[in-house]
Amino acid sequence: MNGFAILAFLLAAGAAAVLVWPLVRSRSSAAPAPIAAVVGALAIIAGSAFVYSRVGAPASARPQADAAADRSVSALARHLEDRPDDRGGWLQLGAAYSQIGQFPLAIRAYSRANRLSGGSDPEALVGIGEAMLLSEDPQLGARAPQYIERALQLPIDRPEVRARALFYGAVLAYRQDRLD
Repeated sequence: MNGFAILAFLLAAGAAAVLVWPLVRSRSSAAPAPIAAVVGALAIIAGSAFVYSRVGAPASARPQADAAADRSVSALARHLEDRPDDRGGWLQLGAAYSQIGQFPLAIRAYSRANRLSGGSDPEALVGIGEAMLLSEDPQLGARAPQYIERALQLPIDRPEVRARALFYGAVLAYRQDRLD
């Protein structure tokens, strides 16, 4: 982060120098040009620091997003306590767990949705395979291909689910050196 801050400062100073140089160089008007040059340079540097602090620091927004995600996951989990046969709810819970990086819980939620559909839900199968791959657990990653390949054998109605299945199928084919 310190390297980035130094680079950002240098870039802002460079931009200020490009804009200020003509003001300093032209000595036709006595005192206002150098004062305007210094004020301009400071304004550019301060303005870019302010904009970065508000917009350019995505890590500062993450705790709020994580808190909102945790609340939605909690609400979904409470909903599923009352309606344990809600396949769509389990799919949403699996997706929510995947978003916040809770891959073992995502696998459990997707597995529940898959069981509710008789073991042939392509969205749940893709979700299981995706969570297994993203978990970075070698044992889970080794089992992921069977879920992705099973999903690709089923008719997939939703284009976004088909695209995810094809993407992870390609990733697995690449890893196994069978791109043909």
